[in-house]
Amino acid sequence: MRHLVDQLYFMALALINTVHGWLPFFVRPVLYRVCGFRIHRSATLQGGIRFFHVGRLRVGEGSLINRGVYLDNRGGIEIGRHVSIAHDAKLYTMGHDP
Repeated sequence: MRHLVDQLYFMALALINTVHGWLPFFVRPVLYRVCGFRIHRSATLQGGIRFFHVGRLRVGEGSLINRGVYLDNRGGIEIGRHVSIAHDAKLYTMGHDP
């Protein structure tokens, strides 16, 4: 049963990673809230960002995350105010050994 739950979780995460890039910018905040992300209303998340976990992400006022960024938010990521993350950057919070 646990295997089935894990598979459904990863399928949902893959769907989120695919769909959020297609959504208009004014609809994305709704998806982010449903996913448990805390994104300030003045922050910008470009399309093509890859999330490794649902939740455990906070983005502060006026921050920008560019296209192609990979966020391994399993351990939680908190991005402060007025931070800009370059395209194709990778932020890791965990490795193979938990």
